[in-house]
Amino acid sequence: MTAPASQRRTLLALALTQVFGTIGLGVAPTIGILLASEMTHSQALAGVARTASTFGAALFGIPLANLAARTSRRCALSAGWLVASLGAALLAFSAGGAYLTPVILGMLMIGAGSAASYQARFAATDQASESQRTSALSFIVWVGTIGSVLGPNIGTPARLLSERWGTNLYGTAFGLAALALCLATAMAYLFLPAPSLTSNVTDPPGVSPHRPSFGARCAAVYRHIVGNAQARCAVLALLGAHTVMVSVMTMTPVHMNHQGASIEVIGLTISLHVLGMFGLSPLMGIAADRFGQRPVIMAGLMTLVLSLALAIVAPENQPVMVLSLTLLGLGWSAVFVAGSALFAASLPQKQRVEASGGLDALMNLGAAMAALASGLVLAAASFPVLAGLAGLLLAPGAIGLWASRR
Repeated sequence: MTAPASQRRTLLALALTQVFGTIGLGVAPTIGILLASEMTHSQALAGVARTASTFGAALFGIPLANLAARTSRRCALSAGWLVASLGAALLAFSAGGAYLTPVILGMLMIGAGSAASYQARFAATDQASESQRTSALSFIVWVGTIGSVLGPNIGTPARLLSERWGTNLYGTAFGLAALALCLATAMAYLFLPAPSLTSNVTDPPGVSPHRPSFGARCAAVYRHIVGNAQARCAVLALLGAHTVMVSVMTMTPVHMNHQGASIEVIGLTISLHVLGMFGLSPLMGIAADRFGQRPVIMAGLMTLVLSLALAIVAPENQPVMVLSLTLLGLGWSAVFVAGSALFAASLPQKQRVEASGGLDALMNLGAAMAALASGLVLAAASFPVLAGLAGLLLAPGAIGLWASRR
């Protein structure tokens, strides 16, 4: 079935926005942590600065979803990318200073772009038919591969420009990131549909529109998720898979470095992991449309278990660790695409827009906590212990999937 012209235009606009937006976001986990480490000469404080962007994504998730529900996807996504561009600009100006506070604040603001990027996958489903919903969602996830690969390498042109202009390397890199995020903001505002895609209901004449408080909106999001067995199943699977992926992936470079792996091997491992996360997402969407979301989610959970088992059995074997991280990305991709589609299908459109922000906020909050806790576990125990504890987080999703199979 061919998608209608309006849906194709929306997908194209979202895709272009994702490309430029994720290029800007890709600077945070690489250049951002290097900047914080150089300023503080402390890996612990550098980790706090890196985690700030994840907390920012959790912080902005619900407000952006509420903005989309009240106005339109265009306003919400534009606002998210705009805040992120301002955060990158703040980091560009702070790069030559000696204070960590503006760096943490800038990383926190960049998290708004991550929240917008996550919300874009649900925006792709707003006008999609039921048979094409998962494919549309997975296409937007896949497009993010371009920015995820190019963003961390923005340091190369930044070095050339900083040498030519005599500017700070990190400031130049974040200046380029701010430019990319500004382009994402402009594309979201100019090309996404202006009318609200979330509600066609108008208030009766003479009746003032009711605007619930922020706390009431958060409670509504909670009710949407908890009161729906299918949505609850998707949330449990997504939370478990995302938390496991972040906790293990964050500490893998540290573990492999301790085992004597070269920087080239570590880079290859992370590249294959990212490729597994995003590169095959369209195939995950096709599989979910053809076989159903639940089988794909279960396959993803089983792939994650296999990945963790390899890390537990052979943590010192470099080829096995490369395979483990690749499977970790593939398992996450299957659960992320199929779980997001199951969540989108479980709620009416109005509720889906509001609840999606709550889901993304929970995922990013879990990821931030996992990133902090994984370092403590690795320092106190070992990488196999970290992988084993992470595997326990997959149990609620598997149990929920089995319990709601009817």
